[in-house]
Amino acid sequence: MGTLVRSLLRYHFTTAACLSILLILTLGACGGDSQEKEVAQSLVFEVERSLLTPLIHDSTLSISFSAPRGWNMLSKELLKQGQDHARRRAGAVGQATVFSPVISCAWNDTLSGSVMTVSLFPGFDTSDSSRTIREYKDYFESRRAGVDVTTTVFTSNGFRVHQVRVLDSDRILFKMIFSDKGLPTAVQFDFSIPKGSSQLIRTIESVAGSIERM
Repeated sequence: MGTLVRSLLRYHFTTAACLSILLILTLGACGGDSQEKEVAQSLVFEVERSLLTPLIHDSTLSISFSAPRGWNMLSKELLKQGQDHARRRAGAVGQATVFSPVISCAWNDTLSGSVMTVSLFPGFDTSDSSRTIREYKDYFESRRAGVDVTTTVFTSNGFRVHQVRVLDSDRILFKMIFSDKGLPTAVQFDFSIPKGSSQLIRTIESVAGSIERM
């Protein structure tokens, strides 16, 4: 359990992730309100069902989605340990927004070391996300020298998606925040995968494309 806790904390809270696919609008570090005024382009993810579990209908998140086939779902007890640790750490370093999402469920792949988490994000301001996105960008850039951090806004399957990509020497880390007027709160998907795996990229594209409102 200790190893899984460290893995979850490292990948979700220290360098949270999503997928490195098609940057639609590349934004600067201080994009401000401009990202909300841009007309977000539409992105359609190709879904390969053979890479996914059957649809999961989550009433807490108010969405349905599929997880990667063959990945291990982490226990609620483990998630609570990670969340509690992250909140204590957030208070110590003044990163309340970065750590405000509440993890609902998570999966990991022991073979590749990949992690996927799904969180409620009640503190995400969908009318002006610039502050939150800027905080994420500043946070990741402050954690390690030489990381490449980019932010993107697009629409997919009826959702508005705010994406943060973090690229370091050996991993692709992506965060995608899905929002819609029909959702009670934004939902955040985080992915961390090793560089150089086209199949994992296809898997994560498929997960993103499977997300729909309940």
